[in-house]
Amino acid sequence: MKTRILFLLSVLCCCTPLLLAQSPGGEYPAYSWINPYPRVVVRSDTACVFQFSDPKAQAGWDGFNQSQVVFAEGKMQVKSLGVDPYFSSPLIPTYSDKVIDGSVEFRVTMKSDMGTVGQIFWVTETDGNYAEERSAKFSVENDGELHTYSASGMIDGRMLRFRFDPGNKKGTAEITRIEIIQNRLSPLEVTNMISNNDFAEIEITNLSDRKERIGLWKSNDEKGESRPERQILEPRQKIKAVTWFAKKEPFELAQILISSFKKNEAKFFIRSAYAFHKEIETKWISLKSDSVECLFAENGSGAKIMRDGKLVGIICPLAYEDVALPPGNGNPGDRFKEKPPRSVPFPSGVIPLKFKQNDARSITFFSDNHVITLGKVRIGQEIDPKSLKTSHNNDPVRSLTFTLEGDELQFELNASDNVFGPVFRPIGTQEQAVLSGVEYLERGEHSSSTADIETAEHIRFAPDPLLLTMPFAGIITDRASFGLLWDDPNDRVIFATPDFIEGKQPGDLLQHRMSLCGGKVSGTLRVGPAYGKESGQETIEDAILWAVNKRGLPELPRTYRTQDEQRQLNLAGLMQSQLKGDGGWAHAILPDDSQPFARTYGADYVSTVWQLSGQLPEVPVLVRGGSHLENPVAFFLTGKGQDWLDQANAEAAHLRSTQKEDGSFRYSGKYLKGHWENTASGYCGQFVYWLFEHYRRTGNPESLAAAIKGTDYLNHFRNPRGAQVWELSIHTPDIMGSGWCCISNVRAFEITGKAEYLRDAKRWAITGLPFVYQWDGITAKKRPAGGRPAVMLYATTPVLGATNWIAPNWIGLPVQWCGLDYAEGLFLLAPYENSLDWRKIAEGILIAGEQMQYTNGPSVGLLPDSWTLRTQTPNPFDINPCVLERLRRRMIGELPAVDIAVSPDGRSRVLAPFPIRFEGNTPVFESRGYGPFQILLNGEVRDVPATKGE
Repeated sequence: MKTRILFLLSVLCCCTPLLLAQSPGGEYPAYSWINPYPRVVVRSDTACVFQFSDPKAQAGWDGFNQSQVVFAEGKMQVKSLGVDPYFSSPLIPTYSDKVIDGSVEFRVTMKSDMGTVGQIFWVTETDGNYAEERSAKFSVENDGELHTYSASGMIDGRMLRFRFDPGNKKGTAEITRIEIIQNRLSPLEVTNMISNNDFAEIEITNLSDRKERIGLWKSNDEKGESRPERQILEPRQKIKAVTWFAKKEPFELAQILISSFKKNEAKFFIRSAYAFHKEIETKWISLKSDSVECLFAENGSGAKIMRDGKLVGIICPLAYEDVALPPGNGNPGDRFKEKPPRSVPFPSGVIPLKFKQNDARSITFFSDNHVITLGKVRIGQEIDPKSLKTSHNNDPVRSLTFTLEGDELQFELNASDNVFGPVFRPIGTQEQAVLSGVEYLERGEHSSSTADIETAEHIRFAPDPLLLTMPFAGIITDRASFGLLWDDPNDRVIFATPDFIEGKQPGDLLQHRMSLCGGKVSGTLRVGPAYGKESGQETIEDAILWAVNKRGLPELPRTYRTQDEQRQLNLAGLMQSQLKGDGGWAHAILPDDSQPFARTYGADYVSTVWQLSGQLPEVPVLVRGGSHLENPVAFFLTGKGQDWLDQANAEAAHLRSTQKEDGSFRYSGKYLKGHWENTASGYCGQFVYWLFEHYRRTGNPESLAAAIKGTDYLNHFRNPRGAQVWELSIHTPDIMGSGWCCISNVRAFEITGKAEYLRDAKRWAITGLPFVYQWDGITAKKRPAGGRPAVMLYATTPVLGATNWIAPNWIGLPVQWCGLDYAEGLFLLAPYENSLDWRKIAEGILIAGEQMQYTNGPSVGLLPDSWTLRTQTPNPFDINPCVLERLRRRMIGELPAVDIAVSPDGRSRVLAPFPIRFEGNTPVFESRGYGPFQILLNGEVRDVPATKGE
């Protein structure tokens, strides 16, 4: 991530002028409807081709930013000499007389070892500068084989040139062909949808400059009739179509069909919405436990979920078809655009189910064999819904079984691939919600918002499974806790609140949606108590903990180095990599040795080298910092303890002066955008952590009072967020927020003994679990060479957002240094709390980080800033291994940094660079004859002479 130093000095320097004046928060983005369906493509044409075996295609290409472009053997060869190479195309109008705009697809045939992400930028007649918002990305295989890659974008205005960034590191790309495909989109688009328990309404817009003739069919008009309509839309005209719910059954489907048939173009699309009429009864079949009852409509249209006799949610529909909704296959008419048939299959929406059996614990449904078709439709005519006919040649749902055990409703669907379901809909006001690794929501927030990502990637209602850290989604309302856990992490989930797929609005009865996609899915829905801190009520953390315990923690990743080999690799990172040079060590480097971070003689580096080798590097000066977690041992080994103490006291005093009366710390700056206030749990937590550290080391009572006050304040927050405001919104959910808040509460518990701090330490530790990968979805062909395991288990997603709201988008892109800071908190929590094996999780995070380390080259021993899961490749910047060594020492029982101990009579607080034990009230240092050295005794520096033995 762009900036990664979190040690106290840099934090204070950047925040000092910002904390003096309390400013109001930003503004959370207002909810607006998201169109979940892609615009329909009616025709695709090749607009421009560069075939590099043709000499005419080789003119006009320019390499920039440490890249060279040459042509040989019918290929464009791009050589990267740095970490951000790119080249630009010739002027497109000289190669094609077609106007390239609108929906465009770039197809690139190449092989490359330059990195895992390719990106294409473009400029137009109206936008002459390359920008992130005018670009498209694609993943690149670094396997030495030729692949054809695709990247799509919407180009506003005539494209003049494009720029291609083939990778982000030194290497070579060989490109044989670049093709630009011009997609012509349907002139019709559904541009808005609203549905509630009374009606469903869509807005249809003619986006073309000519009249469009359409057919409309609505399941119920105002008179309760279903009949076709024909309309002509003027250019740019918008019309609204409304269908009404008949309210004759508890669960009801309403649909609107829009058709436009032209020569060689058979296009139609449908929008569906469901309603639940709780006052209408039907014949119910009950599954009941002590606290939960599920009432299934015998006709298979849906189910009511009751807890303690109260309605808390519904399941509706139990199963449905939709071949157009992602991750489906596109618009149902797409497959017929070449030669439209006389009749085409029609996505019927809800699947009529039949009750098969139940035994008081389980109930099973199945469907009639059916395909709904459009009958005989002549090309060029609107669809007449009266011609809809049913033929019996398919069985979409072979079985759908529900089993209730306690408060857990298990389900198993065996169906065809385009069947989705079941759809679980919690009822009530959302208090918290989580889609593991993708969403972490508070009361009043909506999923797929632009608060943390403003590009098209903010729409994440049907994410790639690889983005999810575990197969879990949860929504907590004021009525119940719904935790959805599915068995196969490779299954697709749909998660939307409000449910914009059906046009639901905030506050609607059926505003929340959790469902699965694909013909064979199984899992468990847990129906727990409502949100609250009172006994018997739940938070999202209870649901997360249930899911992790039910699945079980995965086994630790395999280590492939001995302890000594790991230490030698860490030492190589500090002494043999390009991290070290004139002026000391850089916090991180790029492989080409460019230095975004100045080299310093940081004590964290010197201390870690001494811990690894027993030798203190000779340095002309010693300054604080360097690592994400401070290690001041070197100050006390070199007689400079007073320097450290003076700086630490001054910084702590300054930090206390910036704290508000309520215990908070406030932020002001551009990263307020997206959030409703100017503070957050992670933002406060980092400062509270440092105040506790100052107290523990010096015994300063003012720092203790400020730290306790700060902990009390940050514990009123519910979600972890806002720990990285150097590049991300203070709103952005963040694993480091979990870590800082966990550590602060552990320290508060250790000092005060109050149980509420331990409970909050556990709560904050749980909030970090949705950021930790707990499954391995990497296929064998993606595993690194040499028998090394793939890195995925216990890798950590850093934040659920994008740098500067644009790029990189960090969802699904592990940044292990953030997870290492969280692991520090878990190591500290583990001795006091056993609801999970916190130590195992911390060890897993550490091992995953060690697996990512470079084993050779200029970055030997360093930790890559991020790791691309799909291609199993590291991404610079490359970071020092100090925290890796700190946690390794914790894991094997060695002193991670300075030791701090208090005498039995409570009168002496001692800090030393060696382990401390007390004989009576006298401290004994396990220095093994090292000396002289310094200690802190009750906040004052004392010299200790060299002695034999201890």
